[in-house]
Amino acid sequence: MALCVAIALLGGLALGQEVSDRLLQLAPKSEPGVKLVVRGTVRDEGGKPVPGAVLRVFQTDARGWYTPTKVMDEPNARLQGYVRTGADGRYEVRTIRPGGYPHAPNARKSERIPAHIHFEVRAEGFALRRLQLVFDDDPRMTPYWREWAKKDRNPIAKVERGYGGKRSCKCEIVLARAR
Repeated sequence: MALCVAIALLGGLALGQEVSDRLLQLAPKSEPGVKLVVRGTVRDEGGKPVPGAVLRVFQTDARGWYTPTKVMDEPNARLQGYVRTGADGRYEVRTIRPGGYPHAPNARKSERIPAHIHFEVRAEGFALRRLQLVFDDDPRMTPYWREWAKKDRNPIAKVERGYGGKRSCKCEIVLARAR
């Protein structure tokens, strides 16, 4: 896996941030939780792959915490990293299945936020795209959250169980041209 150090890319990376090519090992192999591989392709609105797009990916741990001491500390998420799409627009993230928040911030108890993985996607000539990948089998995916996902174009992934019980899902991302 090739790594490079980004000096600055489209104003989205911190100085010295490492960017993985095509494959991001987001969660260390020793991270507690159910292992999950997220694969996808970044495309433009016409369906053409977007090579060289940079995805910032971050999530909670299996307990639903972003950091060891704070549940809701998204900017400092312990499980975060960057991956650049290949010439075919593809990427892969190896992680764990995130936990849902242990409490419902700013939401009714009946509308507890589903477990999710954040993506911030940047590519030259395209508008920034922020999304949250949620999971179809999450018990928190009530009709309210399904409508939220549809309205805000947040993908709902179906987690598949493959050979040896490995879990994987797809997250296909469409970028709009910058205006």
